[in-house]
Amino acid sequence: MEYFKVNYGVLQNLRQIKFYKIVLIILIILVLLLKVAHNSIVWQHIECESIYINDNLSLTINVQLSDKLKKAKYITFNDAKANIDKINYGDYEMISNEIYQNINLIIDRKFSNNEVGVLKIYYEEKSILKIVLDLFK
Repeated sequence: MEYFKVNYGVLQNLRQIKFYKIVLIILIILVLLLKVAHNSIVWQHIECESIYINDNLSLTINVQLSDKLKKAKYITFNDAKANIDKINYGDYEMISNEIYQNINLIIDRKFSNNEVGVLKIYYEEKSILKIVLDLFK
């Protein structure tokens, strides 16, 4: 067995990692991330194709999603924001074993007749923290 000469003065002055500082920094970062996630608001939305005919937006949407149309705060059609004045529900269709419904929306904005575009229906705002917590339910 080999003998090692140890300088105890050097060992006493050796810097040690202070784990409480590392834990404190991690906790501060975690609290800041939670605060940002709580204050950041995200809108949940439905995206579908639609056509503007005779001052109405006509679309075909799944029945489960048509219930969320009632909760709609605002819509965008071809990236132009508009509000819904009235919702007219139409006939039902069976497409590939799913039920779809034809809906006409009367909105407060005018577009050119027969304009086809992407309709986004924004129906609920949630914080990012709430969305993450809902994933664990």
